Amino acid sequence: MAHKSAGAEWRDRLASATTLADVFTLCQGYVAEWGPQRLQALPTSCRPPGSLADCDDLAQYALRLSVARRMDFEASPDLQEVALFFEEAALRLAMLLTVHPAGRVPLFIGGL
Repeated sequence: MAHKSAGAEWRDRLASATTLADVFTLCQGYVAEWGPQRLQALPTSCRPPGSLADCDDLAQYALRLSVARRMDFEASPDLQEVALFFEEAALRLAMLLTVHPAGRVPLFIGGL
């Protein structure tokens, strides 16, 4: 059986997250596991913000990574990995907000 990459294991954890808090905790753990040296190797615009305090912060960061990954045809494997993780984190948040809105506005219309 093939061994999963660390990134794939983190994405599996995201898929199992049942609350918004779970997603944010996983994002914090993911960034912490990378460590400062590896994060500094990312393009400046793609480094994680000081905090991901809410759904909008996470969605904006995921979008910034996604755009950078798609604009740079020679994006580093690290940029590819971090972008994929945060894209999936944003999708998981959207799914959780749809299933359990609790008075929240879905991400895609949050600015209206």
